[in-house]
Amino acid sequence: MSADESEKRFFKQGTWVVGSAAVTITAALLSRRSVRARMYRPKTFEANHIPPKFNMTKDAAFAMVDATLLSTGFFAFGVASTCWLMDVSSFEQFGRKMKAYWGAEEREKQVLKEADKEIDEAVQTWFK
Repeated sequence: MSADESEKRFFKQGTWVVGSAAVTITAALLSRRSVRARMYRPKTFEANHIPPKFNMTKDAAFAMVDATLLSTGFFAFGVASTCWLMDVSSFEQFGRKMKAYWGAEEREKQVLKEADKEIDEAVQTWFK
């Protein structure tokens, strides 16, 4: 891979990380604002022993939207930053890196060697 392609991929992955971080921060600020807007703050001469009128369905819907945005943004940021740190830009590259990390290639080679030995023994016994 040329240096130019590597630089383009690095910039593209960095853009994904910064974009997902911006989405997550924006979602956090919006959810903070929506929670603060629903807080009951009585005015100076208001009766604070009377519970305010509120809509449970509306509050639940806003809570669901806030939680969905936060969890999706955080997950996207985690995936993008992990891929950026691992220098992965496709599922195929990710699979190769994980196989190399967990040592699956050595195990595959070992299994193939054992299978070759078994096949050789079988062939030797059949064609004596």
